[in-house]
Amino acid sequence: MILSWLIQNMFPLFSLLSALVGGVFALCQYRKANCLKRAELVKSILDQFQSDPLIKQAFDQIDYESDCFYQTQTDNECFNDFVAANGYSAEENEAAVDKLLLLLNYLIYLKELKLLSDDELGLLHYQLYKTLDREEIQDYLNFTAQHAQSQDMISPFGYLISYERSRHGRTKKVTKTNR
Repeated sequence: MILSWLIQNMFPLFSLLSALVGGVFALCQYRKANCLKRAELVKSILDQFQSDPLIKQAFDQIDYESDCFYQTQTDNECFNDFVAANGYSAEENEAAVDKLLLLLNYLIYLKELKLLSDDELGLLHYQLYKTLDREEIQDYLNFTAQHAQSQDMISPFGYLISYERSRHGRTKKVTKTNR
C-alpha cells in the first residue's frame, strides 16, 4: 500500500523537491548578484575619490587639513600660496567642494533607500566623517540649508545635513564646539 502510493506520487514529490531546490538556488544567485552590484557601486564611488579631479582636490584639502580650505579671499596669503602651488582658483575650489558634498549626499540618499547597508557605508566612513568633521564644511552646510530655506527650496545637501544632525542629536546646530 505505502509502496504503491510512493511509486504513484514519486514524480510529483520529485518535482516539488526539484522546484524547492531550484528556488533556493535562484534566491542564492539573486542575493549574490545583488551583493556584487552593491560592491560595484561602492567601488565606483571610492574610485571617484581618486579619479575625479574636483573630488580629489576637495578631499585632499580636507584630508591633509589644509589651512587654506575653502577660502575665497584672493588677498589671503595662505590661499594664494595654495592656489599657486596647485593651480586652483576660488571658483574651482567651491565647485570641488560642491561636487564632493553632492557625492556624499548621494551616499546618504542610497543608505536611506536601503540600497547601501551600514557595512557598505562603512567602507566610505573615513571619507564621510573626515569631510563632515571639518568646521568649514559644517558652516557651508548650515549656510546652504539656511539659504535654501529662505528661498523655499530644498538644500542640495539635505540628506547629508540630516545625517550629520542625527550624528550629533537633532536639535543641535552642528559646530566644532558641540562635537
